[in-house]
Amino acid sequence: MPGALALFGSADNILLSLQHRWSNHLAARLDQAVEDGTPLNATWRRLAGEQPALRALLDTAAAQSLPLRGAQRNEQRMIEAHTGRLSGSQRPIDATAPTMSAV
Repeated sequence: MPGALALFGSADNILLSLQHRWSNHLAARLDQAVEDGTPLNATWRRLAGEQPALRALLDTAAAQSLPLRGAQRNEQRMIEAHTGRLSGSQRPIDATAPTMSAV
């Protein structure tokens, strides 16, 4: 995208902005999932299915971006916090979810 590096300052900053966008959407969806009793892994997968290009970019870029991996670890902590709000019958996102293998 023309001018993106000048605007954001670095490729890592672009990736962190995209991760922030993803995390905001995910947080809203997780909040709703907790309220509705929807499994968190289904919620994560539904959002990934709605935004496949963004999810693929973040998963691929995490292999080379230390700051992005840190942000994805923060995402995992957010998921774990939502898991703590669930009733005992629900489970967190499983280890086969793409973000888990990229972290």
